[in-house]
Amino acid sequence: MSDGASWIKKMCKDDFPGATYLLDFWHLAENISRTLGEEHRRAADNWIEEVKTTYDAKLLLKRIKGLYPRIRDPDMLEKLRKLYGYVKNNEEGIENWKKVNCLGSSGAIEKTVDITVARRFKNRGMSWLQEGISGLLSLRLLKLNGEWDDYWKAKGVPL
Repeated sequence: MSDGASWIKKMCKDDFPGATYLLDFWHLAENISRTLGEEHRRAADNWIEEVKTTYDAKLLLKRIKGLYPRIRDPDMLEKLRKLYGYVKNNEEGIENWKKVNCLGSSGAIEKTVDITVARRFKNRGMSWLQEGISGLLSLRLLKLNGEWDDYWKAKGVPL
């Protein structure tokens, strides 16, 4: 799951070659809305709804390019070109929504991080070194995943 940053896509390919890359739908919609602004609000809403129902990045790229001839403002044209590049760079992440049969959304992932990490490790007065937090996070994940007893039994620790 990515916000569309190139480095995340590269990391996914390099470090997790079997993973299915997904672009977060919210980030795509936000980029479309921000690029088109109020002046082209209806087009933005239509594009967002269309990609939401078709999962078709190529069609979205066609829509973006189709707007080029009607734009006279050079700043707006540059924004559109950047949006085109963003969508083109993340075409696979949009098309992969078909594979998982849903829109990519990082909300659940971000909430899991909040519950697993932030709430436990960000209490008032706490500070952590990288080494300490990594160990504690591993233990916390064992507990949350229901693997606590099995882990300690495998280590020969009586419970």
